[in-house]
Amino acid sequence: MSKFQIAEQPNIIDDNLLSIIGNEFKFDHAKGFAEWIKNSVDAYNRELTDEHTRKYADDDQYIYLRLRKKTDISPVTFECIDFVGMTHEDIDKAFKRWGDPNAASRGKGKKFLGGHGNGGKFYMRQMFHESRFITYRDGKLNVFGFNLHKKYGFDPAYENKRKGLKRAFELANITELTRHFPAVVRRRLEASECGFTVVVGEAPHKIQRKNAPRSIIQRLCVHPQARRLIRDKPIYVILDDQPPFKLDAQQITPRPGFEGPFEFEVPRIIVHGGAEVELANDQYPLGTLTLHTSAEPFNRYGDRASLNCIDILGEIGVIGSYRMNELGHIRNFSETEFIHGQCSCPILEDPNDDCVRNDREKLIENEKTQALLAWICQKVNDLADKMSAKSADESRIQELKQSSAFNEFLNSWMRKSKFWEKLRGEIFGGPGVGEGFGGTGGGGEAGSEKTGKGGSKGSTGPDGEAGGGAGDEKRPGPKFPDVRLSNCDPDPLGYGRTVNCEPGHPPVYQRDVDVEQGIFWINTQSPFAKKIRESTDYGPNSTRWREYMFQRHIDILIKQAVYEAEKREAGLTAARVDYVLDRILRQVYEAAAGDPSLESFLFHEKLNGQPGGTTPEPSNEPRTAETQ
Repeated sequence: MSKFQIAEQPNIIDDNLLSIIGNEFKFDHAKGFAEWIKNSVDAYNRELTDEHTRKYADDDQYIYLRLRKKTDISPVTFECIDFVGMTHEDIDKAFKRWGDPNAASRGKGKKFLGGHGNGGKFYMRQMFHESRFITYRDGKLNVFGFNLHKKYGFDPAYENKRKGLKRAFELANITELTRHFPAVVRRRLEASECGFTVVVGEAPHKIQRKNAPRSIIQRLCVHPQARRLIRDKPIYVILDDQPPFKLDAQQITPRPGFEGPFEFEVPRIIVHGGAEVELANDQYPLGTLTLHTSAEPFNRYGDRASLNCIDILGEIGVIGSYRMNELGHIRNFSETEFIHGQCSCPILEDPNDDCVRNDREKLIENEKTQALLAWICQKVNDLADKMSAKSADESRIQELKQSSAFNEFLNSWMRKSKFWEKLRGEIFGGPGVGEGFGGTGGGGEAGSEKTGKGGSKGSTGPDGEAGGGAGDEKRPGPKFPDVRLSNCDPDPLGYGRTVNCEPGHPPVYQRDVDVEQGIFWINTQSPFAKKIRESTDYGPNSTRWREYMFQRHIDILIKQAVYEAEKREAGLTAARVDYVLDRILRQVYEAAAGDPSLESFLFHEKLNGQPGGTTPEPSNEPRTAETQ
């Protein structure tokens, strides 16, 4: 034993460390609302009866979210309301503490959703100009929060002050809302059987299009930390002064033929990286993986993309969530877009080797979590392979070989056409593939037709907005699109023989791995495409089918143009998008009308030779059922 004896003192936490940790909660108000909801649910679940059972059932845990726009007397305000309330002692012993693993449990001896009790506080601290909560319990009101310097404390005028219920409603600015509260809640409040807490955030940061109120609520409904609570609890939203509406979790219809669920037991030992990794023992039982399917693909963009994942479940709630491409090597991206699921593995919460991060977004990366994710990835791949095999059996690949030649002709025509040079200058912003384009401005002209540079600063665009930037900034231009046919053409990236699309995929499809390479897939299995190919009046060699493919190539040019415009122009408007579309369509169709080879391709039923990269010639042979 050392001769020195250290006298223990309380830790001192510097504000800089709080800011570093709090950055995890920046820029995402949906995540912040999820943390507030979890805190409210914990507040309900800490309330016990005399028999030490939960006082409030799931359907009795009412939570209200209110999002109010800016007015002449108040800034934009976000609020979360529950009907429990905190005492002065609750605030001192729990809310004021950072990083305490027992903060959420408040000595109840079991786990709660709040974990270390940091998420809701960090959201208040980091993402608002000022924030506070107004809490009322046992006839006493407390106001505690963060000022504009991110320092927290009580408002001395309202620290443990005795107030009547009516006055407490007025101070919390919820008097008008009480008429919307359930009758059982109003009765409890009037009988002093419960209190309430209103968490308030004023002047939230990063309120743009992505963080408009309805967008926040849409993302909240699919957020891993919130969607199960939304499914099980009565959670309501109030936008400004509109009546409340209840949030509902999305219902996912399983894919026909793969209704599932598909359940697997997590092995006790997994060999990973040449080592044996223990995922269960006498103290922590075997985990389970459950995979589900969806009748519709989870789009790569938009809110539903958040559902295309595996949630890792802990003793209480979700402790991590992984998109499919985060699991490891996925063999079949198009099929995994129909898969979602959840996995429980109790040993992950072993305090001697805890794998749970503070923000519960991802697990701590170590050999245990790596082994588990690799095993989950294999099970996802196995299910996707079965789905792919069934899709391949149902598709008619042979009839698409001629269509592949048609598609190659269109690829060649698009590359060689004179209009493409004009598009690169006017829409994509550079005279050649890979060239840069002008700097971002406030809208207006995308660039000069002759130079590919940005418009003059302050110039006026077609929608009346300010012009583009000075054009000094250089950015890489878009790749020329590599257009292929699904269920037919080889996968240039080698993830499989081809990409097998489903009727539920969009007519033009991209995997995550295709985006950077500029690869697009025309979905030959989309309902309208199949209707043309399988029609007795048309078929895969008909002009109708060739025109359909030509239109999809135009769709791809439009997609590229819109995304390029968004990169270059802040506050892209509908009018600006409409202008870009008009220019593309005019130039493409003008070029098409003046090209004899394309005229032959689109209007002559019978083509001589294979039009893959060569000019097809019309034939005088009569149309037969075979050529259709």
